[in-house]
Amino acid sequence: WVMRRFSCPFCRAYAVKLRDHVGQKCAEKGVQMVGLGLEMAGIEAFVEGKFWGGDLLVENEKQEVHALLNLKRASILKMFDIGMLKEGMKLQKEFGGNSTEGDGFVLGGVFIMDKAGKCVFEFKQKNFRKDAEVQDILSVLEKL
Repeated sequence: WVMRRFSCPFCRAYAVKLRDHVGQKCAEKGVQMVGLGLEMAGIEAFVEGKFWGGDLLVENEKQEVHALLNLKRASILKMFDIGMLKEGMKLQKEFGGNSTEGDGFVLGGVFIMDKAGKCVFEFKQKNFRKDAEVQDILSVLEKL
């Protein structure tokens, strides 16, 4: 899972969703869950909050993984989505985080590789609010 930011309330909520609904299936299938954050900002609170059940990595300064995966950046207009702002405030109350800490324009995604290293599932965010559906991830994992 390539997250946007460790301090992002949306990312924290999605991390918990993956931890609670996908983690067990990954363990059963021998799939390693790895979260990749863009930068160090917010990582300590993320780890202390136990939002994620797998390994955590931090992207290098050149953002080579993001470039390799062809992950995009959101436009500034996406920051003014009223629905996103309302949902972000709700999630911030529930999961904490700082919606302004770090690079707020990067988008993430979910990638599942098989044992041979072939990508068998790819979801790239197009906006801040939409993540890969848990059921889609579970369906792919079931086939591994």
